[in-house]
Amino acid sequence: MSEYVYIMIGSILGAMGYALLVKASVKSLCPIFIVSTLGAVVYCVCDSLEFSVFAAHMFSAFAVCILSEISARLWRMPAVVIMFPSLIPLVPGRPLYLAVSNIINSNYSAAFDSGETTLLVASGIAGGMIISMVIFATVNTAILYVHKKMRKTKA
Repeated sequence: MSEYVYIMIGSILGAMGYALLVKASVKSLCPIFIVSTLGAVVYCVCDSLEFSVFAAHMFSAFAVCILSEISARLWRMPAVVIMFPSLIPLVPGRPLYLAVSNIINSNYSAAFDSGETTLLVASGIAGGMIISMVIFATVNTAILYVHKKMRKTKA
């Protein structure tokens, strides 16, 4: 249980730290905090249900991207401003470091394991982002089509 508390705190601090590093506006800090926290919650739930590394990161990235799009509409700002800082805590820094370190130390079997984890996490994040963006674009197009039809019938 305490592992999940550390994941949540690290996710929030990582997202907020990156947002401050890239000089995000003060207005965007609240949605970044909310979205990164909910992304960490999704990751912790998937991890506690013993999902694979790929699936846990894919569902978490999916949740972050969907919530970023929704909160961008609510706070009237670009979704990218919320999405990127909220995705930073999901990036596989430690496995990538271990892979490179093990390659340098000629420990190729450990390097392969860490590299595999890195590729699975990166693929999961990319997959979650792609799926969420396709779904959100489809829904947004359908909503715009309905609004356009309704305006034509009123005129």
